[in-house]
Amino acid sequence: MKSPGLVGRYSWFWPALTLGLAAAAYLFAASCLDTLTWDGGGYVFNTIQRGRPAVPCSRYSDYPLLGVVALLSQFVSDSHWLAMVQGLVIAILPMGSLILSFRFLSGPRLRPLRIWPVLGILLSALPGQIFLVAEAIPTAQIAWAMWAIIAADLSITSFIWLSGLVLYLFFLHPTAALVYAISGGLLLLKSQACQKRAVCLRLGTALFVLAAIRLWYALVIANSYERGEQTLEKTYQTFLDARAALVFVPLVYLLAFTILMNFQSKSVWHRWMETGRSPRSGTVNRKLRTGSCELITGGNGARSTRISNSFSFWTGTAVSGLFLAYGLGWAADPSLWGSAFGYRRFVLLTTIPLLWPAILHWRRCQLNPPPSEFNDGRRTGLTGAWQMAGLAGIFLSIFAVQSLSWRSELKRFISDLDRAPKPVVTSDDLPWIAGSSLNHWASTQLSCVLQGRTVRKLFALHGTDVQRRSILLFAGTWFNERDRWFEFQLEPGGDEVFANH
Repeated sequence: MKSPGLVGRYSWFWPALTLGLAAAAYLFAASCLDTLTWDGGGYVFNTIQRGRPAVPCSRYSDYPLLGVVALLSQFVSDSHWLAMVQGLVIAILPMGSLILSFRFLSGPRLRPLRIWPVLGILLSALPGQIFLVAEAIPTAQIAWAMWAIIAADLSITSFIWLSGLVLYLFFLHPTAALVYAISGGLLLLKSQACQKRAVCLRLGTALFVLAAIRLWYALVIANSYERGEQTLEKTYQTFLDARAALVFVPLVYLLAFTILMNFQSKSVWHRWMETGRSPRSGTVNRKLRTGSCELITGGNGARSTRISNSFSFWTGTAVSGLFLAYGLGWAADPSLWGSAFGYRRFVLLTTIPLLWPAILHWRRCQLNPPPSEFNDGRRTGLTGAWQMAGLAGIFLSIFAVQSLSWRSELKRFISDLDRAPKPVVTSDDLPWIAGSSLNHWASTQLSCVLQGRTVRKLFALHGTDVQRRSILLFAGTWFNERDRWFEFQLEPGGDEVFANH
């Protein structure tokens, strides 16, 4: 009888370590005020100033997240602390998605599949993760939790969780329509290999209908900003802006390939190549299968497995090293990681291809060996358990460096504001802003949040944006001085500065 091995005896250790590393990354990001990147400065300022959630573009699923900050603003007078709380609250979405994925992929046959949500939720979303308030990012992450639930055995519990996630996504982001359609397709695919075929068919059909409804809803409620964002010209420009972040995409796919290679021994890949049919087929001649296997493996199955495992291990190590090296350089340079702003538009599209190797792996887990094979600690350790923690460690390293870079930007910004000889500062006074992630309409509100409850300086992107006592943020939207939570006490000369514009 085989020893269960370290991983078998402590099957909780690697998932717990993975979750711990991911939680540390989000905790550190919150402490660096990552939630204030781009639109985040506007979200936090408006919510604190109004004393109620400032929900944009009818994305009502933001309401409970912003509601926590709105409630605490009645008792807390530190805007930095409130911004940090907002970051922690937003982190519930990716962390909750990971926990749900691990919960439903907890059976002996499904446990090895946990690595795919880790890859999808953490590394696939990493290039855009610092844009914490961008709803497109958690939409893709929650999608992986839904797909993990679909991969597991259907039950009342899974139906309740799936329904809750479907409802939450409906009012989170328009790309929920695509998530529904893909989830419906997965259920229809699962119906071909599931005893609860009728249930899968009904749920899949319902999700297709819901996808059509969500698409119609998105078209009906879309405002001028959202319609402008969907033009071909704007999409192409966003793609160009996101190029530095999109470099991660092929690296993630290479990682997925090496992960799948680790399961090559007697895998569904080999069986399809050998027989052209499902491993359940009992009509295939065993001698033909053996001969085909020898042809593919070179006649020495054990030796080829060792070579393949060694090759996949070193290939995976090399790709991981390349991912980490590029990621650290990218994260340390604000002019590069500013591409995260555009990456949000592509995060769901880039994570979808990871479903293909995940589906192949799921089929292998369902159709091939008995559960005892996956309880072998040595094999489980080599094929997924420690890899999950490794991927989470890469995520933590890159995200932490990026967060430190953002914090340095904030320190420089607030320091320059304090030293400015006038109460209204523009990018003409701070030319370095033009090449940074602070070159955004919400930097006006960001300047208020960074100063705390008493605001003595204001920032405007351009001098022409300042008119009377208002600052133009973007077309049709103005920033006005009003003493509510924030108190405006502009330094002497403030009135003259506004008047001169």
